[in-house]
Amino acid sequence: MKRTHFILFALLIAGCSSSSIIAKSSDHLNGPYQRIFVVINSSYRAEKFIKAFTSNVKEEFDQRNITSEILIKTDTAREISQKIVDFNPDAILIIDQTAGVAYNIGNGGSSNGATFDLKLYDKTPDNLAWKGSLKVFGDFGISTATTKATNYFIARLEYDKIITKL
Repeated sequence: MKRTHFILFALLIAGCSSSSIIAKSSDHLNGPYQRIFVVINSSYRAEKFIKAFTSNVKEEFDQRNITSEILIKTDTAREISQKIVDFNPDAILIIDQTAGVAYNIGNGGSSNGATFDLKLYDKTPDNLAWKGSLKVFGDFGISTATTKATNYFIARLEYDKIITKL
């Protein structure tokens, strides 16, 4: 009986923060890329996660000598387009939050899960090269959730040869 309780407890602890990613490449994928422009569109409830996630991703890109610009969408489409043109990227990565799980919704609320649609375009926004979905869930703090999400995200980008592997 005690063994069953321990296993159940271990499963609950392990399952309290998780991430998963599925993705598919096209024939237009010409990685690994050296200049990546990232645009993130998310809800205000995911703000803490997004800030930590973008910081982690930027650090991973820097370790690989990838020049990147990460923009959390607040500008108009025209302003974003101009920033992309000015940056002259090899690839454009669009991250759109498509779902969120929230609790304690009153007084600002909190979020403990989200799904992000991922699309990578080779040089221009009409040349889709890769797409995926990142699911993140965490109850034990933003740090654990962002670390797991970053690890899954970077591992998939490496696997699909979008970025170089360390």
